[in-house]
Amino acid sequence: MMASTFNCLALIICMALGASMLATANLTCCKVKPTMDACKCYVTSGGNVVPQKCCLELMNLKNNVMNSALHRRQACRCIVDAARKLPNLNTTAFSSLPGNCGIRMPYGISVDMNCNNVF
Repeated sequence: MMASTFNCLALIICMALGASMLATANLTCCKVKPTMDACKCYVTSGGNVVPQKCCLELMNLKNNVMNSALHRRQACRCIVDAARKLPNLNTTAFSSLPGNCGIRMPYGISVDMNCNNVF
């Protein structure tokens, strides 16, 4: 039930943000959603090993989506918004995700990061 609620919420966000952002060719949260979906179990439950799919999606996000300062800020906002809506978020697992995947992101991630400071 929570998964369908999360997916429904993500779809609504994609639809709402997609229409307004398409006109300016900005990044939509729909581009971030695959990463959040692939990493959801890990960032809520934690564990010793990050699922490979999660790391692959995170690498894809870094290499193919975060290709400008504007896109990095927008991705940051999407990540923070989605993380804050996850029930039982393990903030330690969430914050350590890039390092546990061996990926150096353009910025550290946390639920309280200020996306306006992302360049």
